[in-house]
Amino acid sequence: MKKGGDDLREIGRLGKPHGIRGEVKVIPLSDDPDLFFGLERVFIGQDEECARAFDIASIRPVVSKRGLTILLSLKEIQNRDLIESLRGQKLFAKESELPGLDEDEFTYGDIVGFTAVSEDGEVLGTVTDVIDRPPQDLLVLSRIKKRDVMIPFVSEFIKAVDTENRKVTVSVIEGML
Repeated sequence: MKKGGDDLREIGRLGKPHGIRGEVKVIPLSDDPDLFFGLERVFIGQDEECARAFDIASIRPVVSKRGLTILLSLKEIQNRDLIESLRGQKLFAKESELPGLDEDEFTYGDIVGFTAVSEDGEVLGTVTDVIDRPPQDLLVLSRIKKRDVMIPFVSEFIKAVDTENRKVTVSVIEGML
């Protein structure tokens, strides 16, 4: 989807409001807080197509027991109740305003739609989401005529992400699927 002639990239999800003046906790999809600095505008919505633009009033990183959190304030929303109504929405930024990725780097949004395969090459399903949860992120796989499964996004289970062939290799253990 294009917004103003530019692709959007998901950079986080909106969490709980913080304080009474409309500040919100953002769960970033990157452990690099610099990703957020320099941005003047973000887009918020369930997906890129319905995301609405908001101007940033302030951004500040906070490190807690759960890791990095970004506190975000938007010029258009100075009210805790309004920001609460956006809780759980995705946060996007224009690709051109974000620092570039190295050749071996990817974002979680990039791998949605990839095919997940076992180390033996058996197709397991399609990546539909990556959920950011402590103590580790979870890869969500949709499987044909079977229930969806969540796999911890850790090196013990996710053996390779092949962006060129749009494939994620998973080490399957008994009971995982």
